[in-house]
Amino acid sequence: MAMLPTHYSKDKKDHDTRKPIGRIIRNYISKIISNRATRNVFFFLLLNLSFTFVEIMYGIWTNSLGLIGDGVHMLFDSSALIGSLIASVIATWPANKRFTYG
Repeated sequence: MAMLPTHYSKDKKDHDTRKPIGRIIRNYISKIISNRATRNVFFFLLLNLSFTFVEIMYGIWTNSLGLIGDGVHMLFDSSALIGSLIASVIATWPANKRFTYG
């Protein structure tokens, strides 16, 4: 989540006005849940991660390299979903002086 800005200030002495990380995460989660498109991507990401976890755990339990390999493949699919979720949140940001296009 290092790609998403948490605070911008030109003054170095303005560091004590930073938000705690919990508030920042709640802010991004509320933005994700409020928009229908991002909410659908988020819930599909959670579903995909749960199937990934189950598939990898069952693959380890049964010693199946095929299930473990498919679980890792699904993990890479989840990383693509995380990228699309970040892009959909960034697309909702309003325009400002620095980024006039939003």
